[in-house]
Amino acid sequence: LIDEAHRAAAVTYRRVIKHFLQNPECCVVGVTATPDRLDGIGMGNVFQVASSDLNVLWGVENGWLVGPRQLFAKIDGLDLREVRTIGGDLDTSQLQRILELEKNLHEMAKPIVDVAGQDKQAIVFTASVKQAHSICEKIRDYHNRAFGSDTQAVALDGTLSPQDPKRKQIVKEFKAGSIQFLCNCGVATEGFDAPGVRLIAIGRPTKSRALY
Repeated sequence: LIDEAHRAAAVTYRRVIKHFLQNPECCVVGVTATPDRLDGIGMGNVFQVASSDLNVLWGVENGWLVGPRQLFAKIDGLDLREVRTIGGDLDTSQLQRILELEKNLHEMAKPIVDVAGQDKQAIVFTASVKQAHSICEKIRDYHNRAFGSDTQAVALDGTLSPQDPKRKQIVKEFKAGSIQFLCNCGVATEGFDAPGVRLIAIGRPTKSRALY
Protein backbone atom coordinates (compact mmCIF):
# COMPACT_ATOMS: atom_id res chain seq x y z
CA LEU A 1 0.00 0.00 0.00
CA ILE A 2 1.72 3.18 -1.21
CA ASP A 3 0.86 6.61 0.14
CA GLU A 4 1.81 9.68 -1.96
CA ALA A 5 1.63 7.21 -4.84
CA HIS A 6 2.62 9.78 -7.49
CA ARG A 7 6.16 9.02 -6.29
CA ALA A 8 5.75 5.36 -7.27
CA ALA A 9 6.58 6.13 -10.91
CA ALA A 10 10.19 6.91 -9.92
CA VAL A 11 12.81 4.32 -10.90
CA THR A 12 13.73 3.54 -7.29
CA TYR A 13 10.11 2.94 -6.31
CA ARG A 14 9.51 0.75 -9.33
CA ARG A 15 12.44 -1.49 -8.37
CA VAL A 16 10.84 -2.10 -4.98
CA ILE A 17 7.43 -2.80 -6.53
CA LYS A 18 8.99 -5.19 -9.07
CA HIS A 19 10.61 -7.11 -6.22
CA PHE A 20 7.31 -7.66 -4.40
CA LEU A 21 5.44 -8.51 -7.60
CA GLN A 22 7.52 -11.67 -7.80
CA ASN A 23 4.79 -12.93 -5.50
CA PRO A 24 1.82 -13.61 -7.85
CA GLU A 25 -0.58 -12.97 -4.95
CA CYS A 26 0.73 -9.43 -4.40
CA CYS A 27 -1.66 -6.53 -5.05
CA VAL A 28 -0.28 -2.99 -5.19
CA VAL A 29 -2.61 -0.15 -4.13
CA GLY A 30 -1.62 3.51 -4.37
CA VAL A 31 -3.33 6.60 -2.95
CA THR A 32 -2.39 10.20 -3.68
CA ALA A 33 -3.87 13.68 -3.90
CA THR A 34 -1.17 14.59 -6.47
CA PRO A 35 -1.74 12.56 -9.65
CA ASP A 36 0.47 14.85 -11.77
CA ARG A 37 4.22 14.41 -12.17
CA LEU A 38 6.33 17.25 -13.54
CA ASP A 39 8.42 14.79 -15.58
CA GLY A 40 5.28 13.57 -17.36
CA ILE A 41 5.71 9.89 -16.40
CA GLY A 42 2.22 8.40 -16.26
CA MET A 43 0.81 6.56 -13.25
CA GLY A 44 -0.14 3.81 -15.70
CA ASN A 45 3.47 2.66 -15.60
CA VAL A 46 2.77 1.29 -12.12
CA PHE A 47 -1.00 0.98 -11.70
CA GLN A 48 -3.41 -0.69 -14.11
CA VAL A 49 -6.71 0.66 -12.79
CA ALA A 50 -7.86 3.98 -11.31
CA SER A 51 -10.45 2.69 -8.85
CA SER A 52 -11.49 6.13 -7.62
CA ASP A 53 -10.91 9.65 -8.91
CA LEU A 54 -12.21 12.23 -6.46
CA ASN A 55 -10.77 15.39 -7.98
CA VAL A 56 -10.84 18.99 -6.72
CA LEU A 57 -13.98 19.89 -8.70
CA TRP A 58 -15.81 16.86 -7.28
CA GLY A 59 -14.72 17.88 -3.77
CA VAL A 60 -16.03 21.43 -4.21
CA GLU A 61 -19.34 20.34 -5.76
CA ASN A 62 -19.95 17.81 -2.98
CA GLY A 63 -19.11 20.10 -0.09
CA TRP A 64 -15.77 18.56 0.93
CA LEU A 65 -13.60 21.44 -0.28
CA VAL A 66 -13.95 25.21 -0.31
CA GLY A 67 -14.03 26.56 -3.85
CA PRO A 68 -10.79 28.52 -4.36
CA ARG A 69 -10.93 32.22 -5.21
CA GLN A 70 -7.81 33.47 -6.96
CA LEU A 71 -6.44 36.95 -6.37
CA PHE A 72 -3.46 38.17 -8.40
CA ALA A 73 -0.95 40.71 -7.13
CA LYS A 74 1.04 42.59 -9.78
CA ILE A 75 4.70 42.93 -8.83
CA ASP A 76 6.40 45.45 -11.11
CA GLY A 77 9.97 44.34 -10.43
CA LEU A 78 9.32 40.63 -10.91
CA ASP A 79 10.63 39.73 -14.38
CA LEU A 80 10.82 35.99 -15.02
CA ARG A 81 11.60 36.16 -18.74
CA GLU A 82 15.27 35.32 -18.24
CA VAL A 83 14.64 32.46 -15.78
CA ARG A 84 15.49 29.11 -17.35
CA THR A 85 13.15 26.12 -17.27
CA ILE A 86 14.79 22.96 -15.90
CA GLY A 87 12.91 19.67 -15.60
CA GLY A 88 9.65 21.38 -16.52
CA ASP A 89 9.77 24.08 -13.85
CA LEU A 90 11.53 27.40 -13.26
CA ASP A 91 15.18 27.10 -12.25
CA THR A 92 15.20 27.31 -8.46
CA SER A 93 18.56 29.05 -8.08
CA GLN A 94 17.65 31.84 -10.53
CA LEU A 95 14.17 32.14 -9.04
CA GLN A 96 15.55 32.49 -5.52
CA ARG A 97 17.84 35.39 -6.47
CA ILE A 98 14.93 37.34 -7.96
CA LEU A 99 12.46 36.63 -5.16
CA GLU A 100 14.96 37.54 -2.44
CA LEU A 101 15.36 41.09 -3.77
CA GLU A 102 14.19 43.63 -1.20
CA LYS A 103 11.82 45.42 -3.60
CA ASN A 104 10.07 42.20 -4.60
CA LEU A 105 9.75 41.07 -0.99
CA HIS A 106 7.97 44.32 -0.10
CA GLU A 107 5.63 44.05 -3.09
CA MET A 108 4.70 40.50 -2.08
CA ALA A 109 4.30 41.14 1.66
CA LYS A 110 1.94 44.11 1.43
CA PRO A 111 -0.87 42.45 -0.59
CA ILE A 112 -0.63 39.35 1.62
CA VAL A 113 -1.30 41.52 4.68
CA ASP A 114 -4.01 43.50 2.82
CA VAL A 115 -5.93 40.32 1.98
CA ALA A 116 -5.35 38.52 5.29
CA GLY A 117 -6.31 41.55 7.37
CA GLN A 118 -6.31 41.14 11.12
CA ASP A 119 -7.92 37.74 11.37
CA LYS A 120 -7.43 35.49 8.33
CA GLN A 121 -4.84 32.76 8.85
CA ALA A 122 -2.39 32.45 5.97
CA ILE A 123 0.26 30.05 4.69
CA VAL A 124 2.95 31.66 2.54
CA PHE A 125 5.00 29.43 0.23
CA THR A 126 8.46 30.61 -0.81
CA ALA A 127 11.28 29.50 -3.10
CA SER A 128 14.05 29.65 -0.49
CA VAL A 129 14.70 29.62 3.24
CA LYS A 130 16.06 33.16 3.04
CA GLN A 131 12.91 34.38 1.28
CA ALA A 132 10.71 32.72 3.93
CA HIS A 133 12.46 34.50 6.79
CA SER A 134 12.71 37.83 4.95
CA ILE A 135 9.07 37.97 3.87
CA CYS A 136 8.06 36.98 7.40
CA GLU A 137 9.76 40.12 8.74
CA LYS A 138 8.10 42.27 6.08
CA ILE A 139 4.66 40.83 6.88
CA ARG A 140 5.09 41.72 10.56
CA ASP A 141 6.11 45.26 9.58
CA TYR A 142 3.21 45.84 7.15
CA HIS A 143 0.71 44.35 9.60
CA ASN A 144 1.93 46.76 12.28
CA ARG A 145 1.66 49.72 9.90
CA ALA A 146 -1.83 48.76 8.74
CA PHE A 147 -3.39 47.81 12.06
CA GLY A 148 -1.14 49.33 14.69
CA SER A 149 -0.52 45.97 16.29
CA ASP A 150 2.01 43.19 16.08
CA THR A 151 1.01 39.87 14.57
CA GLN A 152 2.35 36.40 15.02
CA ALA A 153 4.22 35.59 11.81
CA VAL A 154 6.65 32.67 11.86
CA ALA A 155 9.08 31.32 9.26
CA LEU A 156 9.51 27.55 9.09
CA ASP A 157 12.01 25.59 7.01
CA GLY A 158 13.72 22.22 6.79
CA THR A 159 16.53 23.18 9.16
CA LEU A 160 14.13 21.99 11.88
CA SER A 161 13.33 18.30 11.45
CA PRO A 162 9.71 17.11 11.78
CA GLN A 163 10.66 15.61 15.17
CA ASP A 164 12.19 18.82 16.51
CA PRO A 165 10.17 20.05 19.55
CA LYS A 166 10.44 23.67 18.34
CA ARG A 167 8.95 22.80 14.94
CA LYS A 168 6.21 20.73 16.57
CA GLN A 169 5.35 23.65 18.84
CA ILE A 170 5.17 26.11 15.92
CA VAL A 171 2.86 23.81 13.96
CA LYS A 172 0.72 23.19 17.05
CA GLU A 173 0.35 26.94 17.72
CA PHE A 174 -0.44 27.64 14.07
CA LYS A 175 -3.15 24.98 13.96
CA ALA A 176 -4.54 26.34 17.22
CA GLY A 177 -4.83 29.79 15.62
CA SER A 178 -2.34 31.69 17.78
CA ILE A 179 -0.01 32.21 14.80
CA GLN A 180 -1.59 34.12 11.89
CA PHE A 181 1.10 33.78 9.19
CA LEU A 182 3.19 30.68 8.51
CA CYS A 183 5.93 31.43 5.96
CA ASN A 184 7.61 28.25 4.79
CA CYS A 185 9.95 26.76 2.24
CA GLY A 186 8.90 23.22 1.32
CA VAL A 187 7.52 22.31 4.76
CA ALA A 188 3.72 22.79 4.79
CA THR A 189 3.22 20.61 1.72
CA GLU A 190 2.43 16.89 1.70
CA GLY A 191 0.13 15.85 4.52
CA PHE A 192 -0.10 19.28 6.14
CA ASP A 193 -3.63 19.82 7.40
CA ALA A 194 -4.71 23.16 8.87
CA PRO A 195 -8.47 23.70 8.36
CA GLY A 196 -8.43 27.22 9.82
CA VAL A 197 -6.36 28.62 6.95
CA ARG A 198 -8.22 31.18 4.84
CA LEU A 199 -5.41 32.37 2.57
CA ILE A 200 -2.68 30.55 0.67
CA ALA A 201 -0.07 32.90 -0.79
CA ILE A 202 2.04 31.47 -3.60
CA GLY A 203 5.25 33.43 -3.09
CA ARG A 204 7.12 31.27 -5.58
CA PRO A 205 6.07 31.24 -9.23
CA THR A 206 5.87 27.76 -10.73
CA LYS A 207 5.03 25.97 -13.98
CA SER A 208 4.02 22.83 -12.09
CA ARG A 209 0.26 22.33 -11.81
CA ALA A 210 0.78 19.73 -9.09
CA LEU A 211 2.93 22.07 -7.01
CA TYR A 212 0.47 24.93 -7.47
